[in-house]
Amino acid sequence: MVVVVLAANYFHIFSPAKEAVSDEQKAATEESGEEGGADPAMAIDSSGRELVESILTAQINGPAFSADDIKAIAVKYERVPASPAHARHLSDLGAGELASDDLESAELHTFESLGQDPLRAVAWGNLGLIYAKKEEKEKAVACLLIRKTVSPKEATAYLKSLKADKNSLIHDAAEEALKEISTQQ
Repeated sequence: MVVVVLAANYFHIFSPAKEAVSDEQKAATEESGEEGGADPAMAIDSSGRELVESILTAQINGPAFSADDIKAIAVKYERVPASPAHARHLSDLGAGELASDDLESAELHTFESLGQDPLRAVAWGNLGLIYAKKEEKEKAVACLLIRKTVSPKEATAYLKSLKADKNSLIHDAAEEALKEISTQQ
């Protein structure tokens, strides 16, 4: 695990995504009046955060939806293009931070990952764990259900494994997600 965290931190420090900011994002930053402009990573987070919150809202407020519905929501958001490997590295960085209970950074990097690849099941699962640890159970369950939507074959086994987690908040979120899945079937 230490190697993953160190590698992820190395990647984050030297990440080209920190420099990949569109002219529109720079203009938005200048319009906001922030001195010296915002950290470009935060600009990426903004589109990722908006995308994730839009998908979460659809999951929480609407009927069950498909991966195609997630893609349709994602099309509405302009994102910094990146390779699938970049989304994976951001997800890995967030996972390392989650493991060390740095929940704010974990959330930021997971948003960035999902902003670039909204069908990344692992990142949805990690975001569910982040929300569970932050005691935001409704969002945690929604993320775990989205993970199931994106990767249905392994979802039940994943949720059952979380029921064995020593963190009661994670256990409870997984249990509620499993109940929700059983009522959908």
